[in-house]
Amino acid sequence: MKTYAKTLETMRKEKIKKFLSELETEIDILDCIDVENVNDYSDIYDQIEENGGFDIDIIYYANAMKYLSEHDISLRESMSLASSMGLECFNINSEVLASLLASQQAEEDFQELESEIDDFFMELDKDQIL
Repeated sequence: MKTYAKTLETMRKEKIKKFLSELETEIDILDCIDVENVNDYSDIYDQIEENGGFDIDIIYYANAMKYLSEHDISLRESMSLASSMGLECFNINSEVLASLLASQQAEEDFQELESEIDDFFMELDKDQIL
């Protein structure tokens, strides 16, 4: 009986890994979470957040300027983020602004996957019962 339970648990982990690896997101989810400890979207979100998965670093001036010109040409959104984090003008540069904006965007994009992830876990749990 223990072998059967282990097999079910292994199959469950593999299904979760496969599902999460196929999600379109900037975040490498599997590098940020422990698959054994996830049962829904909030478990995954919390682990990603705790492990810095939403922290996107855009380095080099040219990369930062390109990102900002494509996503926040007026710099309003990125400057607002910097301000809300208590950063002062002398602590801000294009890399910081681009990284803040990219991090926020990665988090928002992941949040849009909430219902898809929760639906997956509901189906997975339903299959486990049967």
